[in-house]
Amino acid sequence: MHGVVTIFYDEPDWAFHNIAANLARIAPPGFSFLALSRDEWFGRTRAAEAAVAKSDIVVFLWRFDLLAYLDTLSEAGWARLLAPDRPALVAMIYDHLYTDPEDLDYYGNPFALSDVCGACSARLRDIYKSAPHLPVPAHVVPDGVDTAFFLPDDREPTGPLRIGWVGNSAWGITEGEDFKGRRTILEPAIQILRARGVRFELHLADKAERRLPRSEMPAFYRGIDVLVCSAAIEGTPNPVLEAMASGTAVISTDVGIVRDVFGPEQRRFILSERSPEALAEALETLSGDPTTLARLRAENLAARPAISWESRWPAWQALFDEARAARMTAYGATVTENLRKFRSRRRTRLERLRRTVAGNRLAFRAYETAIRRFPGLVRRTKRLIERHTP
Repeated sequence: MHGVVTIFYDEPDWAFHNIAANLARIAPPGFSFLALSRDEWFGRTRAAEAAVAKSDIVVFLWRFDLLAYLDTLSEAGWARLLAPDRPALVAMIYDHLYTDPEDLDYYGNPFALSDVCGACSARLRDIYKSAPHLPVPAHVVPDGVDTAFFLPDDREPTGPLRIGWVGNSAWGITEGEDFKGRRTILEPAIQILRARGVRFELHLADKAERRLPRSEMPAFYRGIDVLVCSAAIEGTPNPVLEAMASGTAVISTDVGIVRDVFGPEQRRFILSERSPEALAEALETLSGDPTTLARLRAENLAARPAISWESRWPAWQALFDEARAARMTAYGATVTENLRKFRSRRRTRLERLRRTVAGNRLAFRAYETAIRRFPGLVRRTKRLIERHTP
């Protein structure tokens, strides 16, 4: 199979962009990929329509962006999506958010408008499979890591334990929760270590404060002994794969594909509970045990071929094959009819706001600024809209 694939993602150099870039890199001849960030199409929807017009498959890595895209379509854009030879639409699942029936009623249901949906982990697939109102993801397509970019060195664990944390501590802040765990898990654990007199260094790569260039991340991982993943919910998480490929030990909460990619030694360092106390205990254990650090390093290095992006292509190939086949079935006809109904529906206040943000450049910039500077205001505005919907 070959074809043109357009991938919609959120921010340049973030996790979704990494997926799009690596799929383009590892795809066999015959595939052509185009990736569009929100900055490239929010308020510039004709550019997105032009990309979709020549696509065989369109993938929305943040599934709700499918709804935003549809709400901004011109007459020509709708004509393409309702045509007999329309592209196959794929909605991806990378998180545990918005899975209740009330969420889909409020935000909209992207799955009813997709020919196929995929999940990045067996954990997410099983969650969706167990819920009668959610679709069963057709394929599990885990993230990989560029093993030619994230390379190990010959370091030995000496001196104070070098602890690393990578992420965006502001992610999901408009929901009022510390999903990444820097403030509520990592920092209290660090205070516990200090109180116990444990010697350590803390190295942070927090996008909410200062984004390290991607070119500096391999050296960051090589410069730490252990990476901490303190997240409450994750699709993958990518820093865990990058640390493993770099020969760095990992302590993690039980999220995403962690349990799937860890070997026996590393599974001992999946936290039994997501708490500062459990994290501090694991870190203190490693601080006085260079032998275990060496074993974790060796085990993670041995896993490099199995977690490489190249190993992930067959799963994506199967997903693309099924998406194109599903479009031609009775289910695909149902999706087309759902698209027609979506086009003519009466929009709620939230949907009208979403259309404005996606379709107007100034509104998009204002929304971005509000999220960065006034997350509490955005959160309160969402709740106000909820109380007055429709």
